[in-house]
Amino acid sequence: MDKNPQNKAREIDAHAASLEGTNPSIVIGQQKEILAENGRKMETGPIFGDLKLAQKMQRLELHLVDFEEQFVRGGGKGGQKINKSSNAVWLRHKPTGLDVKVQKFRELWGNRLSAYRLLVDKIEDLRLGKDSSKNKELAKIRKQKNRRKRKTKSKLELETMTKQF
Repeated sequence: MDKNPQNKAREIDAHAASLEGTNPSIVIGQQKEILAENGRKMETGPIFGDLKLAQKMQRLELHLVDFEEQFVRGGGKGGQKINKSSNAVWLRHKPTGLDVKVQKFRELWGNRLSAYRLLVDKIEDLRLGKDSSKNKELAKIRKQKNRRKRKTKSKLELETMTKQF
């Protein structure tokens, strides 16, 4: 295997092109580097080891090239480490204009993964509306609560009727 990064990237591109119907920028299980706008190399996949996120991005036809990512200084609890290091992640999806800023973890990779998950969920809600997985889950919980509410209400009515007689 060739250790030259450019040759490795070409091999990965060729492999990605051979997979029909897949988005080459998020081929699962492959590593690839591209030059970001600021000239730094940026890793583009696999989506930081999260298979579900990669599959959701493929289903929604989201490309990593459409995301703008910046690492900014955080704030709040955590002391000097949090305030001096740039491990908060600001992520923006260019086509929709949606953006998120995440500083949930001390590590950059955790914040980065969390930001991608959150933004992809937001995009899914925007595109699919009621059919998004988050909204389906909320509807299921709402249905369960209503069922329990009706059940307790009927029990209370039954108790009050038996006490009257």
